[in-house]
Amino acid sequence: MCLETARLFVRVVPVHVAIRAATGDADVARLLAEDQRRRYETQRQFVAILAEKQGFNADLGEERATDLVYGLVSEAVYLLFCGDRGWEVSAWTDWVSATLSSQLFPESCPASLGNAS
Repeated sequence: MCLETARLFVRVVPVHVAIRAATGDADVARLLAEDQRRRYETQRQFVAILAEKQGFNADLGEERATDLVYGLVSEAVYLLFCGDRGWEVSAWTDWVSATLSSQLFPESCPASLGNAS
């Protein structure tokens, strides 16, 4: 998931930045809000599938898990790490994958990742 998302972000982040800059226009603001709503819904459906898998962190719950996926797999976080901080795309995808794995499936993760909260 993360690699495909990163490939998409490489292409769409510049457009996303321009859209965010233009949110003073009501139509653009509505477009962005709808895009974010749809993205959250897609992430929610993804997490619902994961929640059925053995080892899913039931204590975290689907809503909080969706929030984590929505936040970490976002244009903003990608831009912070790969744009502002100069991370390689592969480093970002590795970090997102490890972070989400440790949160969503903590029992399946190597001890070195810990049980970050």
